[in-house]
Amino acid sequence: MNYSNIVMSMFVVALVAFAWLVPSTSSVAVSSSGHHVIDQEDLVNQSREVQQEKWIHPRLRGLELWQRPSGPPHVAIQVGHLEAASAPEELRALRRNTGAQFGDVTEVSVNQNIARQTKELLEARGVKVTLLPVTIPPNFYADVFLAVHADGSENVAANGYKIAAPRRDASGNAPVLVDFLEKSYGQQTGLVRDPKVTWNMIGYYAFNWRRYDHSMHPLSAAAIVETGFLTNAGDRKVIVEQPEKSALGIVGGVVAYLEAEDLL
Repeated sequence: MNYSNIVMSMFVVALVAFAWLVPSTSSVAVSSSGHHVIDQEDLVNQSREVQQEKWIHPRLRGLELWQRPSGPPHVAIQVGHLEAASAPEELRALRRNTGAQFGDVTEVSVNQNIARQTKELLEARGVKVTLLPVTIPPNFYADVFLAVHADGSENVAANGYKIAAPRRDASGNAPVLVDFLEKSYGQQTGLVRDPKVTWNMIGYYAFNWRRYDHSMHPLSAAAIVETGFLTNAGDRKVIVEQPEKSALGIVGGVVAYLEAEDLL
């Protein structure tokens, strides 16, 4: 038997099989060392395709073409914890959250008094104002969205107001709004600023349009205002006994912001 012929035949078969298995050189390049390497042009093209196919949140689609509704400046004021029991299923965790309380004074009543006086003062300046409860209409737009709350603590010495912008701010204007509000509120009320802004404030559900349908429009400039501590005697003298001071503080900040944006 001629073993050399057999070996040669096996070598030819192996070469044919290898030719079928190796990809075309249009997608694979060969280095000088003989190793197969990925074609760089293909890598660039694949990267471009991935970038083009990145997922975009439905509420962000088309915002580059979005235009502000015509008409006077519009401010929405949410009364913290108002009608919490009627929250929709996606916000069911809020239904039993009635807010802070001191004696017979509830946070909801404090929030309502401040919100109503703020509304009256803004309307006198030609601003359209909408008062909202816990449940916000889906994708609700206003030039300014404010959530009005009051703090509470087991430590009766805890005091001061704090104001925060959303953690994610598509409008780009929330920090400016907060700056105006902090300056005005401190001047009008005489209360100290509490620097301890919480995660629950910057992640407030009404700001979280990525997760909840019942939340504000991404381009609304928004802030949450903790007007003071209901459990502190000094703060109560303002937010309970003289709520007009809190209202004036909020109005001053909102008006300054609207004027800076040429909306008023």
